[in-house]
Amino acid sequence: MKKWASFPKKNMLVSFLLITLLSLILTYYQFRYKAVFVYNDTAFHYNRYFDIFQQFKTGNFSYFQTNYGFCQSGRIINAVYGPGFAYLNGLLLFICKSWFSYQLTTIFLLNYLAGYGYLFLCKKIKVKPIFAYLTLPLFLLGGYFPTWIQGNTLMSWGQALCPWIIAEGINFITKDPTELSSFKLGIWMAVVAQIHNLTLLMLGLVLLYFAIIGFFKFKNRFVLLKRICTNIGVFLLLSLNVIGGILVLFNNKIAMPVGVALNEHVLHFSSFDYSITNFSYLFVVLLVLQILFTFYNIKENKLNFEMTILCVLLILFASRLFPWSFFDKHFPNLQNSFQAPTRLVILIYPLFLSIIALSLSILSKKGRLENGIKYVILLVICLFTLVQFNQRRISQRNSTLNYLNDKTVVNYSFPRYISSDRIAIREALHSENKYKFLTLFINSEPDYLPINEQTNAISSYGKYIIDQYKHFNHKVLSDGTLQLRWKANKNEKVILPIVVYKQSMLVVNGKRNVKYLKGLNVPIVYSKNGINVANLKFITPLWFVIILWITIISWIVVFGYLIYKSVRKCRLFC
Repeated sequence: MKKWASFPKKNMLVSFLLITLLSLILTYYQFRYKAVFVYNDTAFHYNRYFDIFQQFKTGNFSYFQTNYGFCQSGRIINAVYGPGFAYLNGLLLFICKSWFSYQLTTIFLLNYLAGYGYLFLCKKIKVKPIFAYLTLPLFLLGGYFPTWIQGNTLMSWGQALCPWIIAEGINFITKDPTELSSFKLGIWMAVVAQIHNLTLLMLGLVLLYFAIIGFFKFKNRFVLLKRICTNIGVFLLLSLNVIGGILVLFNNKIAMPVGVALNEHVLHFSSFDYSITNFSYLFVVLLVLQILFTFYNIKENKLNFEMTILCVLLILFASRLFPWSFFDKHFPNLQNSFQAPTRLVILIYPLFLSIIALSLSILSKKGRLENGIKYVILLVICLFTLVQFNQRRISQRNSTLNYLNDKTVVNYSFPRYISSDRIAIREALHSENKYKFLTLFINSEPDYLPINEQTNAISSYGKYIIDQYKHFNHKVLSDGTLQLRWKANKNEKVILPIVVYKQSMLVVNGKRNVKYLKGLNVPIVYSKNGINVANLKFITPLWFVIILWITIISWIVVFGYLIYKSVRKCRLFC
């Protein structure tokens, strides 16, 4: 569209100012009272990123074994859960002086990524800029975005990436296969793989939907398949470290995240608020109008119809209208992996709001009756945006009041250990010593812990590691080995506060140890009278080292190419 033609020069600045303004409004209380919000996922991810921060700071690198975070337990997290994103956040901690500045910085970065992505999606489907800007606040106010502000849930970054991927997927049904890029979608999906695995799987299904439509829509099916395969090849090349990390742990018995009933974590049609769990009544009204208009206008705009069908299917899958109780009964493993159908909202909201904006753009070209409908929808959107702003304001205010309360500070979580000195926690969140907070507030998430039989990994991890790690002196050696020292007054059995995987090598006082507790793979060792030393090192397979370097080199080549392309494009305009 002609109005989008000047996007790089004019609309880019407008977009930046609008997203910045929205971010400032959403973080007003945090800026004013220097508040840091700590919820259930905060400690988990802060431990992940602190470990990488320390690796860069000390030069003692260990790709698999966690030597600095998670009570220096040696557990594996980052290698299989968003490794690239973890390293980026570790570098970001060098810029941010405290967890307070880190939290605010990442909120703004998240909103910029999500906001520009949504506007890019709107541009792709030819939405008028005015309607893209009007629906943008609703996108940034809903879904998982508030959960990053309130509790650092990583699904929010998945939601921020969804518009970018959906926009590329739409190319399958709007462009002739000969015009499709051989690598752009592959790069974007590789970015998702470096951040969040579940988002990758969900987006894969959405792309499959678009690819199937494109396969039947165009005659150049061989070219379409060729483009898809080359993008898959690029994705695999840039994601070898993620795939390889999962394969390395494949022969270990691993504790899964806490399971929840799928049928109890579905999207409800209730209230005037919309969030992870609520699909507002007003949204239902807009959805009904959207469906009616889509069928009425199907010959004029098939893209609107195809996106609406996808959105409706996702809403059905996320709600009780889909038989999730059947999956609870017959596929219980989904309770630990997929966990909540409400996670589909990361796909629903960008699709839903963008097709509403598209319909408004189409209606604006119609006659008087259609224009009347357009103004009714715009009024609903404006009122709904005000309601959502107020909801977010109340939520921020309540969280800030909890933070300022000397007896609370931490808003919500289920920690294994939390300091009774809550003021010390507040001070630690503003301290340059980022490790201090991680010692005052400790959660016991079981994700990826090694087990040798079914057990309550949360309880065992808390009892044998979190409660005991302070009784040992920890030191990280230059080769990534985690060394524990302790003094014993006699020869006795000791349980070390570390976990051991099949690829781990544990040497205690010069001898290899192979005895472990039942349940969580925690070592039982024989200590001698005096000083005892235990060295834990994860033995990384040579094949993984090779594919890790292939991944790194591939990303360097991609960044180099993108920089070259940008510079060349800039010169053409000069």
